[in-house]
Amino acid sequence: MNENKRKKLPIGEDNFKKLIEGGYYFVDKSEFIIDILREDSSVVLITRPRRFGKTLNMSMLKYFLDISGDYRYLFKDLKISKRQTKDIEDMRNNTPVIYLTFKDCKSVDKAGLISSIHNEIVRECSKLFTLEEIKQYELDKLINTDTTKYLKYAIANMSKALYTKYNKDVVVLIDEYDTPILSAYEYGYYKDLLPFFSVFYGSGLKGNEYLKRALLTGINRVAKNNIFSGLNNLTVYTVNSSKFSNRFGLLEREVKELFKHFGIDYSLEVKKYYNGYKFSSNRVFNPWSVLSYIHKSSLEPYWVNTANPEILIDKVLNLGEDALVLLNDVLLKDNVLINYDVDNMIFEESNLDTFIGLMINSGYLTVEQQTSYNEGYIKIPNEEVRIAINKLLNSCLLSDGRSTITKMRQSLIKQDFDMFNKVLEKMLIDNFSYHDMKEYAYHVFMNTLMLHVTDIYDLHSNLEMGLGRSDIYLKPKRPGLKPIIFELKKSNSDKDLQKDAQEGLNQISKKKYDYNVKDCVHIGMAFYGKSVCMVRNV
Repeated sequence: MNENKRKKLPIGEDNFKKLIEGGYYFVDKSEFIIDILREDSSVVLITRPRRFGKTLNMSMLKYFLDISGDYRYLFKDLKISKRQTKDIEDMRNNTPVIYLTFKDCKSVDKAGLISSIHNEIVRECSKLFTLEEIKQYELDKLINTDTTKYLKYAIANMSKALYTKYNKDVVVLIDEYDTPILSAYEYGYYKDLLPFFSVFYGSGLKGNEYLKRALLTGINRVAKNNIFSGLNNLTVYTVNSSKFSNRFGLLEREVKELFKHFGIDYSLEVKKYYNGYKFSSNRVFNPWSVLSYIHKSSLEPYWVNTANPEILIDKVLNLGEDALVLLNDVLLKDNVLINYDVDNMIFEESNLDTFIGLMINSGYLTVEQQTSYNEGYIKIPNEEVRIAINKLLNSCLLSDGRSTITKMRQSLIKQDFDMFNKVLEKMLIDNFSYHDMKEYAYHVFMNTLMLHVTDIYDLHSNLEMGLGRSDIYLKPKRPGLKPIIFELKKSNSDKDLQKDAQEGLNQISKKKYDYNVKDCVHIGMAFYGKSVCMVRNV
């Protein structure tokens, strides 16, 4: 393509007007507007992982509806212009819109969070009303007081004021509605905030006679009986819903067109790194990562580096072995059949179903095949997320940083098993102070370590070999290295460590795990608390 005709790359630009006016490349999702305006429910929540185009779609909808200006020119070359009907056209730039974004509403305490929400309300009021109108419509107390007394009725009172101004019902758009709720959970005042949000959304979205419709977007659907109690007009579309499934993220044909426009070859490696999400029946790419790859021409984990996984780490540590086993399984298997709950996030509850739901909603896992309601085969969507989950496991299991990991890698590259034993002993002392010492915890711990050498060895866990299944089998990718089979045991006391490690070593030969594996290193390992004993055949 002629460089003069090539559009700009829209990295980080999620304002629809600026994107179109600035000559940025736009993946046309404008038919989303028709879908949402013809939705039967008056209040809709759409959940998607971060950086999947939620804000851009909300901005696009806002400029299509907004009564305060004529923005038809922004849409003249888009798909929606070819599908105009009277019901849609009648709303075009003829609808009062309240547009709130809570993306920056975060704080270490409740007062700070309420203040940040108040600032967003003031910002929007200053766009919608003049100073005279603020006084006329009795919004001055809301503007001048950053307490919950007036703030909790903000949407309801702003809607009434807009209706009075234009004599038209109002559309309310709230982007990243769950950001303040997640912040409150992270800093420990979640329950204190629930009464405020219950009134804020209840008065604004349920008991609001001036509301035409409302759209909320976020990552998670917070449990209805928490902040949406009584909101029986709410319909939620999650990553598993068929409706809107092609309106967020990039389809493969859209990615190919994008690459073609910027003169970049589309490769299977790109697909492996950034594709793999399943929104209902649609296979979807991560937009942020695709755009970042085009910008830098380098396969890197772009999306995961924008994340703050503190809530996930907290959930893993609270759930303990169950969460560790799950993460280990999804790292080592193509698909895992399991129950999950993506519909109701009750953050104060720690159970595996809601943790998996949180992982799915956040984009760390995807539902490859849904077998029934809230049950299906889950998997890691792509390579960059695999890197992220590996880091998540490291954060939960390995507190001593990269230096010890590097030594462990070097010991397996050199096949210096005395060094490996010393490094492992140090890791157990440094990292196992707060973990329940069940047998599978040691398996997960070892598998997590072995994930750091998958560039050198193929890692197989619980692989059928000989007359049974080996715990860990490392198959070399480089010449000159010997294959390694580990058999792990958990001892009942320190004095049993040597005996149990020898039993593990003997089991490798007895069960013929090394059948058809030439020149193999056998290692029996036994664990008790922070202690480990290792015996080998060479």
